[in-house]
Amino acid sequence: NASHIHGSPFEVTPQAIEPSSPTHCSLSITGWDSLEVNWSAPQDDGGTAVNKYLIESWDANKYGATEKQQLRIKETITGGSFTLSMHSHSADVSIGSSALELEKLIESLPNIGDVEVLRTLETNIIVYDI
Repeated sequence: NASHIHGSPFEVTPQAIEPSSPTHCSLSITGWDSLEVNWSAPQDDGGTAVNKYLIESWDANKYGATEKQQLRIKETITGGSFTLSMHSHSADVSIGSSALELEKLIESLPNIGDVEVLRTLETNIIVYDI
């Protein structure tokens, strides 16, 4: 009952808060034309119970393959580090890191999600396919 503030010069406008992302997501291929997706509810529901989720997918034949990046470092560079940055967040990477180490560092950046890193060696160049 808001009658006790009738005539008040103040106005209150609630601000919506977006819920955090679901956690513990997993995807299983259950058939040639079907997938099963499981997840746990987000830790922060934004103040209201989450009653629906949006799941998006794309057809690589229709929209193209997922984006890939390539990092190339001369094999003669044996020490030091470099910084990967995304949206004002960064991670320091040691020269010579394994594919798994680089993958974990990239995934530690906010809103990145799951990535795959493959490390190969070309003529005098270490190549990370991300």
